[in-house]
Amino acid sequence: MKNTLPIGIFFLSLFLFSCSNSSSIQNGERTYSSVEDYLRTVSGIRVIGSGTNTKAVLTTVGKTFGNSDNSPLYVIDGQQIGSSLQDAIERINPNDIKRVKVWSVGDATIRFGINGAHGAIEFLMKK
Repeated sequence: MKNTLPIGIFFLSLFLFSCSNSSSIQNGERTYSSVEDYLRTVSGIRVIGSGTNTKAVLTTVGKTFGNSDNSPLYVIDGQQIGSSLQDAIERINPNDIKRVKVWSVGDATIRFGINGAHGAIEFLMKK
């Protein structure tokens, strides 16, 4: 019984830490400190790693083929950027994102050809 309180506090701190994010609300709009933080809020995407080793993984199920690292295609307002999250991060201010569309493997392959063989993450920017 003596160990119950420290264990409870430990799990509570883990829960609170996992619920925190790097966003705030300014002028009625949510702002984000990074593209990665924005992507963490998007259903169908799991962000793994940090810094230059950050990777986004689609959590949708589908058959894939093509490059061996299974990276999705990144698209900004219809323009294909490639399969490097870092390339997309360098081109995007997270507070200029209007919304993010997650393309399943099948839909991305139809829309973007072989480049979409592992799905796609499309950033639609505010005008």
